[in-house]
Amino acid sequence: MGRPFETGKTHEDQDREKRGLENLKVALAQKDAERAEVSDSLHSLSEEVQADIGFLKPGSELEITPETMESALKTGNVALLKYLTARANRLPKSFSSVMAPLDETRFFRLGPDGSTVGYGLSAEALAKLGTNLLGKGFPRINSEELDLVVMSRLASFQRLEGVRIVGQHFPAEASHASTLEATEDQAVHISKIDVLKFQDVIDRGMIDDVMLSHASHDYNEANFPGINVIRQSTALHPALSIVPFDSIPASLNPVMSRYLRENMGHEGLIIPDWYDMGAIRDFVRELDMKPDSNTFARGDYITVRSMILAVDAGVSFITGIPGRIALDAVSWGKFKTKSPEAFAKLDAKLSTAVQDTFERIKPANSNVRLDIDTFSFQEKLLFMIYNKKNYGEDYAKLMESDEIQSRNMAVFKVLMGRGTGNYDAWNRTGVMTLVQRQKIIESLSGKTFASPPNKVSEEEPWFNALMGDTVFRKYYDGIDWESGRMRQYFTRLKKAQLSSSSPDFASIETRDRS
Repeated sequence: MGRPFETGKTHEDQDREKRGLENLKVALAQKDAERAEVSDSLHSLSEEVQADIGFLKPGSELEITPETMESALKTGNVALLKYLTARANRLPKSFSSVMAPLDETRFFRLGPDGSTVGYGLSAEALAKLGTNLLGKGFPRINSEELDLVVMSRLASFQRLEGVRIVGQHFPAEASHASTLEATEDQAVHISKIDVLKFQDVIDRGMIDDVMLSHASHDYNEANFPGINVIRQSTALHPALSIVPFDSIPASLNPVMSRYLRENMGHEGLIIPDWYDMGAIRDFVRELDMKPDSNTFARGDYITVRSMILAVDAGVSFITGIPGRIALDAVSWGKFKTKSPEAFAKLDAKLSTAVQDTFERIKPANSNVRLDIDTFSFQEKLLFMIYNKKNYGEDYAKLMESDEIQSRNMAVFKVLMGRGTGNYDAWNRTGVMTLVQRQKIIESLSGKTFASPPNKVSEEEPWFNALMGDTVFRKYYDGIDWESGRMRQYFTRLKKAQLSSSSPDFASIETRDRS
């Protein structure tokens, strides 16, 4: 209980008590500030102490000075840059885009796709795959080292002409809490750092386009400064307005597209991950929306729902959609009859999307013009599908049919060149990490080991040769790659590479994007 109300106090007494309380509050605030300052100092000191511990594991017989290690890291990274640049230069001229993950997606991949059969893509399966590779000596995920590798890969792409670089997966698809990958059927807890990483490469012009993740995220002001203003002024599709906002995959969330455009200044394409993936199909299947199984055959209504939400989300085009769905005029006719208002909205948004995408990718010297009023619904839908791979056997029929009117064929050809290429080899950041470590060890040991792979089929023999080499393993196992000092070295190298202040990076020229 509080003390009884006291009487008989003068105004001076009351003022004196009031001033005393105010002084006490100030003193307590000063104490809190001092404690915070001490805490920050201790944190900084702990980082310095951790760095001073060194970069060798306990019991290691290696004798390496900090100066020698830092020099070897620089040599190894330059060697990785040259290796990646040489690989990039061998890409076929038909490639018009390359995927460049900024996260740890597909870190644990080695050898042909057949080597991962039986693992699948669930969280449990990825954990099994990662654990299996770690047991064989594969690198663990180290965020500072991974960031350096990612930036090195982006630098290697800058000299490619006529190739669009796609940064993925925005806003993040990293696990952070472990050394294993996350998968898209998991909620991803991101930080502002993930968003800033994309902001950095967008500002530097290192990527052309951004791929959205299918994972759900923490859409809050702490991670996305200014997002609340956009969220309040964005009308969600009715099917999404009744589900928790943080459960909406980024690839279906119109707030994310607007945030990229308005807050981050992204002017390139906004590309969703493939909509035929299980995570997105499971999410869409449970929504209260049309169409249903009575409108589209073979369960295609789920894919069509994804298409409708994707267009509503403001993506530049749609990935992973079979051509037969786009060409299914009968089912689309049923949908128009059963849901005329929804069909009209989709048609209008398709017009906006096709026009926007065309203007963003049309060559500067092209005289091709787009008159959206001359386009049928079927044409607009076809233009929104990724590329001819999506059409499969229907592609040849399409080119010979009346679906694309002759006056719009030139526009169609422009839109069809959005992303022909092989992406998997560039997603394997674990392999690239190991290549860099190999080059570091070669600099330290003065020896040359197995040649790094130039194609996926060479990865496993190369990896087995490294892991079976006693000299390589002496260095590889003796260095503490995740130590505080090594993390500092990796961060310092990334900053040097981005600033281009070191003459060793001068050969990696910025690609002409005019």
